[in-house]
Amino acid sequence: MGELLYSYRGIEAVQHLYRVACGLDSMVLGEPQILGQVADAYSQALTVGSAGLVLSRAFQGAIHTGKRAHSETSISVNPATVSSVAVHLIASVVPSLEEARVLVVGAGEMAELAIEALHKRSVRHISVINRTVARAEDLARRWTAEARPFEALELELRKADIVISSTAAPHAIFSTAMVSRAMALRPERSLMLIDIAVPRDVEPEVGEIRGVRLYDIDDLESQVRVSLGERRSQVPKVETIIAEELGEFEAWYESLAIRPVVKAMRQQAERIRRREVDRTIRRLASLDVEAREEIEALTRALVKKLLHAPTMCLKEQSRNGNAAQYALIARELFGIDAASDETMERMG
Repeated sequence: MGELLYSYRGIEAVQHLYRVACGLDSMVLGEPQILGQVADAYSQALTVGSAGLVLSRAFQGAIHTGKRAHSETSISVNPATVSSVAVHLIASVVPSLEEARVLVVGAGEMAELAIEALHKRSVRHISVINRTVARAEDLARRWTAEARPFEALELELRKADIVISSTAAPHAIFSTAMVSRAMALRPERSLMLIDIAVPRDVEPEVGEIRGVRLYDIDDLESQVRVSLGERRSQVPKVETIIAEELGEFEAWYESLAIRPVVKAMRQQAERIRRREVDRTIRRLASLDVEAREEIEALTRALVKKLLHAPTMCLKEQSRNGNAAQYALIARELFGIDAASDETMERMG
């Protein structure tokens, strides 16, 4: 099992998450669906309360990085799977694809990816045929399509404008004779056949029938190689984005060492302010409510202004990688006891 698993710790784990969100570690390079899965995982973690401060920031950064990668580069623009290339090809050839009648033969992964790509293009009339009717029904149910028995193959062929076939049959299921009979009954309508099966589902001679356009796996895979090459050319740009966003995360993480100190400084200053104001008001018992409120506002403003410069300095040094060193200096200068800092416990 050790050869099949891997683990990352610290910033390497965050970097891996960012790469996954951008689609760099996907089976299909640049796959945009992965970003949605990362967002869903984060949402579920929030729901069950398992995403703390650091994990939440890591996921938020990953989602933001993924969005940048997909919007600022072309890592996911060109279709890079056989099924998506098939639908892209169909859309470039068939006008009013939304209204076309599409027959999908097969119920495996390739078929489902094709149906998903068709749904993204708002195709409304999709039928699914498979030798095992239950699998066709299950697939059709998930994508609001219509399941048909395998015995209805030739009948559905006559109705279809487009056929996408991806079965595991050991021999062709669309013979030249079958397609010829179907086309004879619809001479005014063309038929687009996409054969993405290995071995082929459609006899090669079918492409010679009048009104039929036949594309096979070889035609589509050449386009897949071109698309993947174009996507690979975008990887350096995506990695630059990841490096930028990872730098932001590291700076934020470094700043965590400063937050407890800044909070302790403010709490200490407020205790001193409160004590001195109360002492002053007791000596000046004749002060009316308005005067007391002015003293409160004045002292709060003084504390805020006095702490502004050291607070900004601490934050700036945390961004420069000096958080721990300057946190210690601030504790010594302001007399802050780390052991009494409740915020430190909350950060854990």
